[in-house]
Order: sequence, then C-alpha cells, then structure tokens
Amino acid sequence: MVQVMRPVFNPSQIRVKQGQVVRLRLHGVDSGLTDMPELQGALGLKEFSGHGFQLMGPYDVWVTGIRKGDVKDVTFKASVAGEFPFECTVFCSPNH
Repeated sequence: MVQVMRPVFNPSQIRVKQGQVVRLRLHGVDSGLTDMPELQGALGLKEFSGHGFQLMGPYDVWVTGIRKGDVKDVTFKASVAGEFPFECTVFCSPNH
C-alpha cells in the first residue's frame, strides 16, 4: 500500500525485481488543500481534484483523482532495470 498525501508518498521508495509484475495500491490519505482551509482561498483554488501519481521512465503509469479514502490499483511489469522516480501530478499544497 502506498499512502498518497501532501506533499509526499509513503513509502517514498519502492524496490522491485526486473521482470516482476507490480501492483501498487494507492491510498488517498488527505484531501490536499481541502484539508487546509486557511490556504485554499488564498491560493485561489476552489476544488481539490485529488492527488495524482506518475511513474517516470518507460512505464505508462499515470493516475489522478486520488482523494481521501480512495484506493486505486496500478499494475505493470517491471521489464526495464533502473531507477525511476515517481511524483504527484496535481498541486496539492504549498510544499508540493
């Protein structure tokens, strides 16, 4: 299970073996700026669309709309060896 929250993922590093089929369960822990009403209006944002998850590199992994309480599964085959960063694709806080 990968906890998705502002401004981090937990765990922050995921290790798999080449050739392994990987299933990530992305669990939304917070609602971004919706959980920070003191900043929401100041930044001009009216609605939080949910966190995002993108795995860089040769994989086509892109997920959006991960809100508090949501669980989204991502499955891919780790066919290429290397280190591939992942990041949130949605502005969720000033520290993002």
